[in-house]
Amino acid sequence: MKQLIKAFGDAIVGVSSGFDRIVFQGMIRPVMYPEGAMGFFDRRRIRFKDARKWVLEQTERLVSAVEECSLKECGEGITYLPSSKIRKETVARQLEQAGVGFERLGNKILHLDDFDAMQPLLDQQLRTSWCSLLDSFVPIAFPTITSTLGTDLRYTWTLWQSEWASDLMFKDRRDLDEVMNAVVRHAFIGGHPERLLRYFGHPVKKNGQPRRSFGGSLKTTVIDLDEGYRIRHWHGSNSVKLYNEVNILRIESTINNPGAFRAYRHKQGAGKDAAKELLPLRKGVADTTLRAWACQGINDRFADHGVIRRLPKVRRYQLTALGRQLVTTLQAALAASAQELMALAA
Repeated sequence: MKQLIKAFGDAIVGVSSGFDRIVFQGMIRPVMYPEGAMGFFDRRRIRFKDARKWVLEQTERLVSAVEECSLKECGEGITYLPSSKIRKETVARQLEQAGVGFERLGNKILHLDDFDAMQPLLDQQLRTSWCSLLDSFVPIAFPTITSTLGTDLRYTWTLWQSEWASDLMFKDRRDLDEVMNAVVRHAFIGGHPERLLRYFGHPVKKNGQPRRSFGGSLKTTVIDLDEGYRIRHWHGSNSVKLYNEVNILRIESTINNPGAFRAYRHKQGAGKDAAKELLPLRKGVADTTLRAWACQGINDRFADHGVIRRLPKVRRYQLTALGRQLVTTLQAALAASAQELMALAA
């Protein structure tokens, strides 16, 4: 990221990073396997043939209790959402409370009167005690938990999916549009597998080939959107994408499989004084900060891919020497606009 900021520093207002999307999943592990579920029913003296009926009755009680709570607290009953796609409001509300003027489009801040005020708000995500916060929601979302499950069972929380975004706010949309032309051109002619592996923090051999231990898949897509372009690289179920909208360049890492990344952490069950080991990341919320660091590393490497530089004193962008090390037959691709390349790929 530092190289990109250095190259386009005079055109960039600022950079901010934080979770754009976090999906938590709560599990009651003792009843999530056959033996555990059977033991639960035995303790509750529920015969196996009556288990289905009991579960349906508890579900009906739960829905009724939540409906009652919703009417009492909000004045409205349960609203069933047609889509899981929701806009991110937290940072916007915090900026309003802090008296900072801003302009927003969807989940992006396009302008800030005080840009430095945003990152400290995003940093609070990594200081949040997620387990305590999520536990506090249980009595609201599951008001019948004690009568249904008793007092000896509790939720274990996992971070099922996360998206970590780095936004670069440009002063002028025209600067960003020309950057994206060069980025799209590079995606078509310079997206080598070894480079994609490096984005995701995977080492390669000296000849650029994947190591034998690599058993995943790589995929790249380039899409022409209404507001600009989106380039997305997939490594298995994890991905990193770059896209532009108005004056914002966003680089965003999505992690569905944290086990593909390794970090120094304590082994499960080890004491605080134990030495940290290089271990795969877990889905548990305990590794939320480590996941954020892994994502920021991906974003940084993707941003600083070393193929774009700004020509001095002119509003133009081109490939560097690394990008120009191509055979003569690719000159047409270098001269083509992003629109022409997209049309050829269609």
